[in-house]
Amino acid sequence: MSNTSSAPIFLASHNAIPNKYLVRLNDDADVSSHLNWLQQRPNDGLSKVEVTNKFKSINGYGAELGGPVLNELANRPEVKTIAQDRQADW
Repeated sequence: MSNTSSAPIFLASHNAIPNKYLVRLNDDADVSSHLNWLQQRPNDGLSKVEVTNKFKSINGYGAELGGPVLNELANRPEVKTIAQDRQADW
């Protein structure tokens, strides 16, 4: 049986940083393989992809993402959640 559900995309309600997201993969997912796919996917001229940080603690990464790539990521079986980054309230 295949996984046809999409990972949730959580948008920041305030202090959102445009086009910046934290992508968390499933615990058993290989981050390197996922990032290779991300960098090798066809460039449609609309999507921006720039990985800015890698986080071992959440098995994920931070990235600047624009265009249709966000929905493509949500539909990948290894992606657990996507959350828009935001500035901290201090």
